[in-house]
Amino acid sequence: IGLIGRSPMVILANADVPINNFKELVAAAKAAPDKYSYGSYGNGTTAHFAGEMIQQAAGIKLRHLPYKGSAPAMNDLMGGHIPFTVDTLTAALPQLKSGKVKAIAVTTAQRSPMAPEIPSVAESGTTGVNADTWIAIVAPRGLPPAVKTRLVKALADSVASEETRSKLSAIGTEPT
Repeated sequence: IGLIGRSPMVILANADVPINNFKELVAAAKAAPDKYSYGSYGNGTTAHFAGEMIQQAAGIKLRHLPYKGSAPAMNDLMGGHIPFTVDTLTAALPQLKSGKVKAIAVTTAQRSPMAPEIPSVAESGTTGVNADTWIAIVAPRGLPPAVKTRLVKALADSVASEETRSKLSAIGTEPT
């Protein structure tokens, strides 16, 4: 039916990890191959693929630790059980705002307007990483054209409203 918004993926670190940006992460991973790991919200997810893209583009190796969802990975990150995760900005914003975790970089080509203080991987000089998630409304195949037209218009009107755009932005999702 249509796209509601996009959220960049973000590389997060435990607040006590002595790495504060992507260049430092790359240098640490190259100096100690296989020492560092990152959690994701599961095998084959956008977070997992983003982590693999990061490694390939930067020429580093990190151990992937798949979790059964974002919350368990975030809990282990905040608890110091893992040093890094890759997650959506939407999921990470509350923990970033509280200072429980820190952002290393977003995995989009440019900084996110939802969190302009977080640099992109590309700003560090590493190219080839562009991963985000999207939120969309879908319907079954064979939907009557009149119903589809009505849903498309309702979605467009909703996403165009300032109230919806403001609420999406507040949770780290860029309205589209």
